[in-house]
Amino acid sequence: MMNLLRREVLIKRKNLSDAERFEQSKRAVQKLSDFLAEAQTVFVYLSYNGEVETFELVDKLLARGFRVTIPWTSLVDKKIIPVEIFENNFRMLLEEGPYGISQPSSTYMEENSLLAEEIDVVICPGSLFDRRGGRMGYGGGFYDRFLSGEKAQNMKKIGLCFQFQLFDIIEQEDHDVKMNYIVTDREVLTC
Repeated sequence: MMNLLRREVLIKRKNLSDAERFEQSKRAVQKLSDFLAEAQTVFVYLSYNGEVETFELVDKLLARGFRVTIPWTSLVDKKIIPVEIFENNFRMLLEEGPYGISQPSSTYMEENSLLAEEIDVVICPGSLFDRRGGRMGYGGGFYDRFLSGEKAQNMKKIGLCFQFQLFDIIEQEDHDVKMNYIVTDREVLTC
């Protein structure tokens, strides 16, 4: 049932026009500013396959003086490594990573990786979210592993999505990590 719902939502997300995606992304990203006031280091996913657009968010955070990290994904270790970026031309550092998602090169990652405990706020992608902080990713468990354990306890976890990705309740498994907040193009939820 959840896999069918996930598939339907991802199709709907992929079918958004560029104008709809841009406008809804802009509204969702604007709602994030309250959560970043006290943060120093922010981890931001790089949008892919119709997700809420985050590349401009990264540019804005860098311009405002935040330490910004983006994910580097290891399929071998099945984990995410946070990588610090320093300049607005960070797009030049990117290459195609696993699943076609942009990420820094391996060499850049090795020179600029950051410890998870240095991160204050994590902005997470997902396919489905619920009003209790539940998050369903894409099935690989990468973010659940990254967000679990002692190193991640102090991170403020924010799910960023379009309103149609938010439900009252979604099925959760024991390993699923809950978000502290859900931010959509229409509302902000404290979970």
